This record gives sequence, structure tokens and C-alpha cells, in this order.
Amino acid sequence: MGLLMISVYGGNTLGPLLGGLMADVVGFRTTFFITGGLLFLGGLIVMFFVKESFERPAEGRRATLGDVLRLAVSKDMLPLLTVICALNIGPQMVAPIVPLIMSEVSQKGSAASASGLAFALLGMMAAISSFIAGCLSTRIPLRKILIFSCVGTGLLYLPPIWAGTVAQLLIFMGVTGLFTGGIITSSNALIGLSVPFGQQGIAYGLSSSATSLGSGLGPLVGGSLAAFIGLRPVFGVAGGLFILTGVLARRLLARRSLGPPG
Repeated sequence: MGLLMISVYGGNTLGPLLGGLMADVVGFRTTFFITGGLLFLGGLIVMFFVKESFERPAEGRRATLGDVLRLAVSKDMLPLLTVICALNIGPQMVAPIVPLIMSEVSQKGSAASASGLAFALLGMMAAISSFIAGCLSTRIPLRKILIFSCVGTGLLYLPPIWAGTVAQLLIFMGVTGLFTGGIITSSNALIGLSVPFGQQGIAYGLSSSATSLGSGLGPLVGGSLAAFIGLRPVFGVAGGLFILTGVLARRLLARRSLGPPG
């Protein structure tokens, strides 16, 4: 899972950087067309190069909608889905805020490139922390990694509030990714380990739904808060949400014994 997250955040590192540069060079509309082409290319790679040993389940073993709902509200999955949803609200709250703050502190009208670089640095640090979390997961319980990463991320979301230059905002955004990889790696590993082998596909589907729900609510909440309390305080609210989620994870996942003892 750590290696998989490194790949994910590797793309998250290059994507914003290239997207911001292209937006300033070729325009926003052309960047959409280029992105669509890359997604199409990714689909072709999966179609022709990814091999899957798929075995269709027997008639009596096929999952029904009732099975999905029962798993979603089970004592093993519901706490994890709640935590995953909350964890995806935080980053998306600040995602629409960063370009606006960049436009305030940038003096050369290159807010798109600077914003892309900020998210690229965040993704790079998240890739590094994913690798570290993957290595530590053999010695430290996943629940502890998740809680520590939540609290650490929450605290690191506070410095961008006081950023006065592009360089400061870039540095502060970069360091917020120090624990992000640990959050995603540990939460996804817990999903896979919390259900029997035959239900892992359903479990990851539910996890994706919780992720999408949080990613959808985040910009709505962040934009609404910015209209009332200003742009920069949104970082503080997001940081508080991460810390609160860490406390929530400590309570909801208190009985988990997955991973090394400790």
C-alpha cells in the first residue's frame, strides 16, 4: 500500500506543477484537453498492459446491495468510512483557497504556476511520508500511525495562515504533506485488513465513496467559510478538523489490533 501511495502522490506531484505551468503558457481550456488525453492514455495502458487473474464468483457468492449496505454500517467499516470521509474534507477545503491567496501575495501574475508548484511540493512530501509509513507499518500499529499523522497534519496546516510571500506559502504548503501520506497509507491498509478477503473489493468501493463524499463536501465547506471568515482562517479550520479526526480515530478505532502489537 505504501508503494501504491508513492505512485499516487508521484502523479499528484507532477500534475499540479505541469497543470499550473500549462495554464500560464497555453491557457486554461487547452490544459483541459491535454488532461483528457492523458486520462485516455492511462485507460489504454490499463487495457493492454495490466494483467488481472479474475475469477467470477459462484452464483451463491455474488454480493448484493444488501451485502454492501450491511458491510457499510458494520462495526468494522463504519468508523473507518467516517474517518476517511472527514480526512478528505480537510485538504479539499483549502484547495480552492490556495490559488486565491497566491494571487494576493504574487507580484508577477503567475498565481497558477505558483499554486501548481505548491500542490506539487505537497504531493512530493506526501509520497515520501507514504514510503516511511509503509516501512513503519511493520513495526507500529496502523491505528497509531493514522492518529499521529492526523494530529501532525492538523498542526502543520496552521503556518500557512501567516504566509506573507509566495516562498513562505510554498514552504508551508510543502510541509503539510509530511504526514499526509501516512494518513492515506494507514487508512487504506486498515480498510483492506478489516474485512475478509472476498469482501475487499466491496470495502475499497465503499472507501472510494467515502473519499468522494469528503472531496465533494470539502470545497463547498471551504468556499462557504471563506465568504464568512476570510481566506486564511480556512487553514485553521482544516487543521482543527484533522486534529479532531485524530481524536475521533483514537476513540472509534480503539479496539483495533491490526498490525504489530503496541
